[in-house]
Amino acid sequence: MLEVAFITDAPRVAGSEIWLLERLPGLASLGLQPTLFLPQRPNLDAFAEDLIGATLCQQLEGLRLAALPVGPGKRYEGRVERILGPRKQMPSGGFPFNSLENLLADLQAGFLQEIYLQIRAAQLARREVRAVAAVGDAYALAVGVLASNWGQLPLFHLQPQISHYYWAGRSVWERLRQPNQFGAEDYMFYERWMHRFVRAVYVRDKPSEQRAHQLGMHKARFVGSMAMDTLGPPNAT
Repeated sequence: MLEVAFITDAPRVAGSEIWLLERLPGLASLGLQPTLFLPQRPNLDAFAEDLIGATLCQQLEGLRLAALPVGPGKRYEGRVERILGPRKQMPSGGFPFNSLENLLADLQAGFLQEIYLQIRAAQLARREVRAVAAVGDAYALAVGVLASNWGQLPLFHLQPQISHYYWAGRSVWERLRQPNQFGAEDYMFYERWMHRFVRAVYVRDKPSEQRAHQLGMHKARFVGSMAMDTLGPPNAT
């Protein structure tokens, strides 16, 4: 049997655990013996979006920039003029709906107040900004819609979460067994509704672009991996 190593940096990000839990066990039937390596440090997630956003800021050098992160926003320090919003770390690490325990912990830590302060910051920001880039899931897009004054300012959405690879070929029953992953598997109705306010949506891969077009999201584009952009140039050897 051929041994194959899989190395992952963030097994909880954007439904990646679906692939890990469902695909790896099936490799044995193909004559492959998988071994999974995980880093001994905190997961990338909660704020993979911040990493992508901060990388984008590097490419916009010379402009006056502000950031409104969904968490502490440390990645933006030194890269923008101002960091807006409450900047509070929730106990779930950005996954309040992955379990009842996560949700209750976040609620006790002030989750609802956090949402209110983020929305308020977005409403205030639209008086000063000239364009908005929302990096993240549908919630990030919703905050971006408010900051852009319902699309009156140019609004661009970088959607690094959804991948059509996660659910293509899976039955409805398989998907219903993991309802918390729906938002990472497909464009939900509320995200499709907000699509009307954007100039463009940059998606994670080509199949996700095709899926978006099927759903009427014709401003969706795949121009390359946002996650790969965060790595920088390779080291010379």
